[in-house]
Order: sequence, then C-alpha cells, then structure tokens
Amino acid sequence: MMAAGLEQKKSEELEARKSELEYLAQMQALEGLTPNPADTAEYQELKRELERRKKRQDKPR
Repeated sequence: MMAAGLEQKKSEELEARKSELEYLAQMQALEGLTPNPADTAEYQELKRELERRKKRQDKPR
C-alpha cells in the first residue's frame, strides 16, 4: 500500500515537471526563442516515464 502512494507521488511530481517544461517552451516560443535542447530531452524522458507508469497502472493484477 505504501509503495502505491509513493508511486502516485512520484507520478505527480513528474507530471508537474512536464507541465513546467511545457509552459517554459510556450513562453520561449512567444519570445521567439528556441527551446533549450536539455529541456526538450528532459521533457521527452518525462513523457516516456509517465507513459510507462500509466501502462503499469492500467495493467490488471
């Protein structure tokens, strides 16, 4: 039970960081700046990790 709570908290933290990176990318686009490649790579990794977590959660036990 405790592990599920920790997984949920980690997923929420990843979602928050993903949202933050999306917001930063939007602001950079509005200012005519190109996205920082490190942020873009981090964003892609967060996206993949969140998809893996969602698939794991959706699996019937």
